[in-house]
Amino acid sequence: MNMEHLLKSLARPNIGRTASFVIDAWDSDAQEVEEKIERLCKVFEDSKTTLMEKRDHL
Repeated sequence: MNMEHLLKSLARPNIGRTASFVIDAWDSDAQEVEEKIERLCKVFEDSKTTLMEKRDHL
């Protein structure tokens, strides 16, 4: 699969995920939003190696 095609195919889910985050955080204060972002970053960091391995097998 072409990498450019793959990246373009992820655009809509990313927009949807962003909208979902905004809705979820709408009534949160700045500290709560920061904590939510930190949790998302942690999930990404924990998954990064697996994601890179999968990418290398495309």
